[in-house]
Amino acid sequence: PPRRRRRRRRAAPPRPSRTARRSPPPSRPAPPGGRGPAPAWWAPPPYEGSEPPYAFRADEGLQRARALLGRLEGARAAQGLDAPPELLAELEAACTSHGVSVKPATSNGRDRLVRAAADLALRETAARVGAGGAGGAPLILGDSPAAFASQFARAVECPPEKAWTLVTAAASRQASARLLQCASLLRANDAAAASLELIQLNSLLREFPYSAGSPEAEMVAAGLARQVREPERLRIAELWEGALGADEPNSEAVAGLL
Repeated sequence: PPRRRRRRRRAAPPRPSRTARRSPPPSRPAPPGGRGPAPAWWAPPPYEGSEPPYAFRADEGLQRARALLGRLEGARAAQGLDAPPELLAELEAACTSHGVSVKPATSNGRDRLVRAAADLALRETAARVGAGGAGGAPLILGDSPAAFASQFARAVECPPEKAWTLVTAAASRQASARLLQCASLLRANDAAAASLELIQLNSLLREFPYSAGSPEAEMVAAGLARQVREPERLRIAELWEGALGADEPNSEAVAGLL
């Protein structure tokens, strides 16, 4: 009798490996240009489209900037000191006027310098109001504080997105501190000093603005809600209107914080 032919079974398709099954979903495409919109305080390069005044002496400026950076990094590494404000201002001025930049030894060191520059810009913002918190220190920034923070980030080759995060975080901490101090002063029945805190806050938001509903505003509002009771927040809102008027452009942003 004829032999029966055995049917060959088709091989089953290979099962995906565990690694393949657990692979993350594809990431979302980056926004056009590779970055999101810049914050309102971020200043454009001052000599965009033209040469800086001392570009013809760029080598000399770079040598000066490297020496200043070395002093800033050396003071921090050897003595654990905060960055001297005068050196920060000199470094930014040398880089901006000569059209050069310097690269700190590490990204952490770079970020520390940008934070220090942000703190200096915030202190200058307070000092220009002429109220408390400046400690009587003389002004050392020739440009606006926000422009200084922007140019310093460029001077030390900090990526814009990183600089935006560092400086905006510093401004948000300062805004939160002002509101908490205002609440504390109201508890002590010192409405005059509390009003000064709100005037300082207004100056801060004019120099480093953010809108109601933004992530940084929500962070400040959430922290304030945890530490200040609603009746106290309403009292701060009333004091704001009395000290600065309902027509103040920052009133909406402050209302969102309270």
